[in-house]
Amino acid sequence: MYRARRGKKKNDLVDAENVARVLLANPHLPPYRPCQQGSRLQELSRTRDKLAEQRKANQMMLDALPEATTGALSTALQAVLSALEAALKELENAMATLVADVAPALLTLRGIGVVLAGTVLAEVGDIQRFENAHQFASSCGAAPVERGGGKNTRWCVNVSGNRQLNRVLHLMALTRLRCEQRTKTFVAKKEQEGHTKRAALRALKTYLARELFRTLQASQGGDLLPAPSEDLFLS
Repeated sequence: MYRARRGKKKNDLVDAENVARVLLANPHLPPYRPCQQGSRLQELSRTRDKLAEQRKANQMMLDALPEATTGALSTALQAVLSALEAALKELENAMATLVADVAPALLTLRGIGVVLAGTVLAEVGDIQRFENAHQFASSCGAAPVERGGGKNTRWCVNVSGNRQLNRVLHLMALTRLRCEQRTKTFVAKKEQEGHTKRAALRALKTYLARELFRTLQASQGGDLLPAPSEDLFLS
């Protein structure tokens, strides 16, 4: 499904179509229901993403200019970049206020800052719509599914989930691989068991989805799951 989406314009219509496809491909998933401030966070998050893309494009244009280039072109691009930086800062400040009000515990998780926390709240909505952590992981495209048959049966990850949430999990995983020994040990153990680095990363994202689920449950007043021990993480 990810391959089929490549090259498509990223706008609200495409996002809505992708959500519809996810629900059709996963009929067991509950429909979206916003959380407190969810609609506002979704507006801020998606607008911020679009402006960040514009900033990247303008920075690339500026970097591509010949070193000797001066004058109006360079000045104009720098002015656009400054304006975009200011707009991004304003949006991120607004997101920080809402995240602190709705689910400040998200910011205690390693690998999540204001931007990713805002994305999580915007895309997840009301966490109580999910029956369990596995269903939540499925919505993130991070739940293992059985593929093949007979002797060739193997466990893979269902990649038809919400692409924004899957990206959050991916960035969390990369951050922890850089600076958390527990995560490094987990991935190393998976590789020693014969898994590829990519498969180990998928397993890590499944764990992180469960961690997000528990944190959101606590923030939104749901029935809490017991926190996993380090042994469970390394199992």
